[in-house]
Amino acid sequence: MTRYELVVPGVARAKGRPRFGGGRAYTPAGTRSWEEFVGWTWVAAHGNTRLTGPIAIELDFNQVRADLDNLVKAILDAMNGIAYVDDSQVVDIVARKRWPGTKVRDPETRIVLISLASEKPRG
Repeated sequence: MTRYELVVPGVARAKGRPRFGGGRAYTPAGTRSWEEFVGWTWVAAHGNTRLTGPIAIELDFNQVRADLDNLVKAILDAMNGIAYVDDSQVVDIVARKRWPGTKVRDPETRIVLISLASEKPRG
């Protein structure tokens, strides 16, 4: 098992509901820019490391707003194809956020990916 840790500064964006236009569905711009930022943060920290095989993920959101399930979905989508081949590889998720009413000085998201495969990641 190999652990890969990442801290993404700033307030996380929850996965927005898809928008529709021109007969197509698309991800809202705010969600898309947050997902791109998470992806670039991974590349800056871990290069082109892309995990294969089963993965466990731990997420800590140091902020008080947004639904936890939508925060998780945004992270999974952001790292899809960048930190791992496909989010279907995720077999275990632990996610936490600060409880509303507590003060958050430095909002950030802490991500830990744990490769459960015996093979080495690509990249």
